[in-house]
Amino acid sequence: MPKLTTPEGFEFDGSPEEVIEIYRKLIGSEEDMTKAIEAALDRLPIPDGQKDLYRALYHAGDKGLPQNALVNEMRRSAAELAGVLGALGNRINRTPSMPGKPGVLLLFEITQINGVYHYKLRPEFYQILKSRNYPWLR
Repeated sequence: MPKLTTPEGFEFDGSPEEVIEIYRKLIGSEEDMTKAIEAALDRLPIPDGQKDLYRALYHAGDKGLPQNALVNEMRRSAAELAGVLGALGNRINRTPSMPGKPGVLLLFEITQINGVYHYKLRPEFYQILKSRNYPWLR
């Protein structure tokens, strides 16, 4: 179950939907959410694994991808996907201006359907990627 740690050190456990709802209230406006995503995205150069993850989910659009299709699109194993997500969570949570520690839920909607994880870009992150038009996103 996902966990959110607030800047004051309080921890909240809940479903991905509950955690991000609390985070949205903690962070404030949609503009603040966009700033938090941009701060995490711009903190360091984006590694290839994260680029592959963003590209696969960007092209999947509103439907997102189940984990097996995601690893195929990324040309990685499930264990490698776990490593990419872990590194990305650290990137987000260690961003100095980040309120709380939302981990990858800042960028993705993650649900479980029939025991299979399903990943989709959050609308704010999709719009940021679209506006930046990265060459590696094509």
